[in-house]
Amino acid sequence: MYSTELLIQTLITGLMVGVLYALMALGITFIYSIVRTINWTMGEFYMIGSYIQFVVVQFLLGPRLWWLAVIISTAGTFVIGYLLEPILIKPMYARPLQRRDDYATVVTIALLLMLRSLAVALGGPNQYRPASDLPIMWVGPLPQEGARVMASVCAVLALGIFWIVLNKTWIGLALRSVAQNRVAAQTSGVDVLRIDAMAFAIGVALAGLAGALLAPLFMVFPTNGAVTTVKGFEIIVIGGLVANDDVDVTLAAGEIRGLIGPNGAGKTTFVNLVTGIETPDQGSVRLGEGPITGLPPHRIAERGLVRSFQHARIFPSLTVIENLIVPYMASPATSDVAAGMARAEELLRLATLTPRADASAGALSGGQRMLLMACAGFMIPGIRVYVLDEPFAGINPVVKDTLIELIRHENATHGVTFLIVSHEMEIVRHLCPKVTVMIQGKVAAEGSLDEVAQREDVITAYLGRVSA
Repeated sequence: MYSTELLIQTLITGLMVGVLYALMALGITFIYSIVRTINWTMGEFYMIGSYIQFVVVQFLLGPRLWWLAVIISTAGTFVIGYLLEPILIKPMYARPLQRRDDYATVVTIALLLMLRSLAVALGGPNQYRPASDLPIMWVGPLPQEGARVMASVCAVLALGIFWIVLNKTWIGLALRSVAQNRVAAQTSGVDVLRIDAMAFAIGVALAGLAGALLAPLFMVFPTNGAVTTVKGFEIIVIGGLVANDDVDVTLAAGEIRGLIGPNGAGKTTFVNLVTGIETPDQGSVRLGEGPITGLPPHRIAERGLVRSFQHARIFPSLTVIENLIVPYMASPATSDVAAGMARAEELLRLATLTPRADASAGALSGGQRMLLMACAGFMIPGIRVYVLDEPFAGINPVVKDTLIELIRHENATHGVTFLIVSHEMEIVRHLCPKVTVMIQGKVAAEGSLDEVAQREDVITAYLGRVSA
């Protein structure tokens, strides 16, 4: 027989338990969005959270301070995750931007088996339940277990805190930037490996929180996280060429140098080697008097060598001005937020982007994105050299003129040195007093554009050999 009361009770119970499963789903997706790996140990971190909750309530604080035990359980799971990530997950990246995709699945499954075996060895196969003295509570017209109601309230509160951290703090901005574009974040000065550790720890802490909150309801035992992990996944599912050989390029302080050459000449590879995206097999890269060879991109950016990309690497879900704040706040030398905002507003004005400051960066046109990416590089404190990789490609003449004026302004006002990779010869001629020509991975010529354009090897590289 149809029962309205039974239907309401089922809906209320489902919503209260569902918000707890949402913690697991959020943890799984959060780790994947940043670290780019599926963490198969989420159930085991759920289990760790439930065991810590049981021990703290049963032997230390008592049931009256269950809420403090939940905080301790969550913090404990966070610390365990933070300590394990550099040992187990960080080696997935041979370098910060080079993944070893076969590594993560094996290591997380191995960790799953290890943690589960450890729980069996320490706690045995027995089931435990932390004591609860919470009274029956009324939700609408129906009575519910106090532990269930408070667990749901805590889960909603935790989701709210997570949203605030992600959207209103610098660490949240850094996390979102890495999730949207790992390479752009790294070259903006963000230490992506540290962000990986933070993201992994936050993700498993959400699982530990779910385990602590559900411990009085679903018992504590070595495999208690398996079902919850499955529920979390259900929620998710429903919802040998040598490119550069003996390259020697030296830039003078304050210079605007062009880097030209035919397609396949090795220009982008050279830029990747200089800026830390790739590691040279031999030779050295120096910035001023200091060697920077082999440093990761964010460390090179901290020293003042910055780069852009052929295709605009921005953070589309962040606002335009947030895209500029990321590289500013990523610098360890940065503390004056007001100065950063003032600098961002100045650059937006120079780039004619002020009206779009609070708009989503993903709504910008292609040319506006290139301007935004260029401005983001200027936001890195202490920038000394800016390497622009095809900054004028595919953008309209008005935007090109704006970008040219921006380059000249930063060169004249702040003394920024530029190395500009471009096929736009007319722009190179007017903007760069000196150019370096690369052919087949080597420097073929240097001088003004008009000078190098007279060389036979340069003409041959661009036009092919012409028979007499």
